[in-house]
Amino acid sequence: MRTFVAEAAALSASGSPMLRRFLADLWAWLGGNREWHATTARYHQPQEV
Repeated sequence: MRTFVAEAAALSASGSPMLRRFLADLWAWLGGNREWHATTARYHQPQEV
């Protein structure tokens, strides 16, 4: 993910408008995916008391 962020930033600065739009859309999709992984019970076990 770190590599993607760094490469996407560099490509966004020098890429075509079409590439910038693609990267922005991909970033939005990844944001939803990261949010789901952070909040779903599938990846987080309940705390034992």
